[in-house]
Amino acid sequence: MDDGWSRQLFELARREPFRRKIVLAERFQQGEQWLARATAECGPMLGMEVETLRSAVTKLVMPALAASGGRLLGNGETFWIVQRLMFVMAEEEADAYVSRELLSRGIVQVFHDAIAELRMAGIPSSELQPDSFVDARKGRYVQGLLARYEQALREGGMSDFARLLELLPELEGRGSAELYIVPSLDALTPVERRMLEHVAGGSVIVLRSGEAFPATAAGIGADGLEMFRAAGKLAEAREALRRLIGAEIPLDRAELIVPPDSGYEGAVQSLCAALGIPATYSAGRSVSHARAGRAARAYLDWAGNGYEAESLLKALRHGSITFQAWSEELSSGELIRALEGSGVGWGRERYALLAKASDALDAAELPAGEARLGVAEGNPLGSTITVEIAPADGGDVTAGIEEIAGVVAGERGDIATRAVESGDEPLNPRRVLAAVFRDLFAELPDPRLESWTPLTVLRGLNAFLAACAPPTCEEDIAVLAQLKQRQTSLEGMELPAVPEVQALRYVSDMVLGIRVGSSGPQSGKLHVSTLQDGGETGRPHVFVLGMSDSFWSASIRQDPVLLDAERARIGGLPLSSELAERRQRERALRFGRIDGRLTLSYCCYDPAEQKETAPAYELLQVARIWSDQSELDLAGLEGLLGQPTGYEVSIPNAEAGVAMPSTPSTSKP
Repeated sequence: MDDGWSRQLFELARREPFRRKIVLAERFQQGEQWLARATAECGPMLGMEVETLRSAVTKLVMPALAASGGRLLGNGETFWIVQRLMFVMAEEEADAYVSRELLSRGIVQVFHDAIAELRMAGIPSSELQPDSFVDARKGRYVQGLLARYEQALREGGMSDFARLLELLPELEGRGSAELYIVPSLDALTPVERRMLEHVAGGSVIVLRSGEAFPATAAGIGADGLEMFRAAGKLAEAREALRRLIGAEIPLDRAELIVPPDSGYEGAVQSLCAALGIPATYSAGRSVSHARAGRAARAYLDWAGNGYEAESLLKALRHGSITFQAWSEELSSGELIRALEGSGVGWGRERYALLAKASDALDAAELPAGEARLGVAEGNPLGSTITVEIAPADGGDVTAGIEEIAGVVAGERGDIATRAVESGDEPLNPRRVLAAVFRDLFAELPDPRLESWTPLTVLRGLNAFLAACAPPTCEEDIAVLAQLKQRQTSLEGMELPAVPEVQALRYVSDMVLGIRVGSSGPQSGKLHVSTLQDGGETGRPHVFVLGMSDSFWSASIRQDPVLLDAERARIGGLPLSSELAERRQRERALRFGRIDGRLTLSYCCYDPAEQKETAPAYELLQVARIWSDQSELDLAGLEGLLGQPTGYEVSIPNAEAGVAMPSTPSTSKP
């Protein structure tokens, strides 16, 4: 690490080996990487632990919070409180600043973020003045929303993270038995600073920062820096992997850093999967990489697109879902063909065609003693499955079988086995499909009624996944567990009714926000990180992809609720320019700690949009240092890097690729 982060940690551990030393990081994974790197570079350390400020504070206050009967809320739960309060204000106030028609998820999210920021700044509603806002109506609305939020927490015995400050013991000026180590105090909010003072007292050490990137490029040796450009993101990712494999670099000695939410993550993941390269991903992978995630998206697309049958047909064809809970005798192919030929199309009422076909079959006379499927009450998504039997004397017998639908492995039950006991009569696919969609619609409210909430959709989704997408791997289990946990958290919330489209959108955003397979560096695997957390593994070979101006330039956007002019008047809130500068400095210092061989690249042409893209200014600065040309401009940079790499360059044989001629590497002579 730069001038000493590894050395500083090692010296602190050696100076007081038997004292408990807590490294406060933004994320546990980040802190573990710091300690692992310091241990590898300097030696073993005693008494070092990793915490986040939130976890350290929570551990201290949980006994008092539990004794008072309180409950700690996460950001996901406080969002629903703000949403409910905004609906209440829209109904109670004749001329509300935000009417009910405007209460979309995006609007609620920005007001929730504003309330959370005011709370973490330590600004109560009593001190917030409406005159501080450009629009006094907005000021009164935000003040009223904040006051209602504070009241809801008090009356409900709930606490958000900011309120934990009231429960922290006083340690100011007395010091703590533990030594707290923090990388910087710049990013801490006023409430977080006061929390740190309460937790640690004066026992806090701030690590010294070294030189920032790209100035650190001057210290890299002649053979320690490479640069190239590529015609497309996929071509750039492929060239980086070609260089990595061509140089016979061990995978666990390399790190790839990509811009988040840019398309690079998908390109790297696809190439690694195709080439059989094991990799870990610091930000995880999209929920669609898990079968349960694809099934969840298919269900929500089906409901959100007017119950279009094609959404579920695609999932059936790709094996993302199965209807075996309704029939193990019929294959997915038979059900697919039956649904394709049913003429359903889209629209909830069109599924009556399947019910009519099923009713026609049920009306047919059955020989005495044979069984038929009871489609009126059978429901693998619910609790009761009914089998009807036509006995010899003409009477009716109904047998109820209790089944738990939430158990996804081993207890889902087979309706077909229970229904056709004789085994002689083949099941009709349309009868099974009629039962499937009857049960799916039973879990959803009538779209004509104002009874939709995110919770009702989430219940239907979880029931669907339990019956139609049994887990096959750890990623599926993780997706199902997260969705179940979110349903549990919403069960205790008072949620206002919203239109069907909004309820589905809320749950769709929940699903899309799930990331699977998030992991730190592991032995024998390539590590893929993002611009927000990369450069801290200490690996000696680092590839930085996507150094385009669009991904690296500072994005200065004012908060839509708390404008910069209003922040200045309120006080205690950072301006948008300060936030952007803070993010830029944090990244520059983090990249400055990279120590080893560095490969930088950018995509100079976007094939999708058919336009050229400019390199980041940091890349130009590195090129000036790299080439000893302080006046180098963009045209000179293009000449220095040469022709862009295309996708036709193949990756050398690495247990998956075929060796072919490669483009010469551009490195410093």
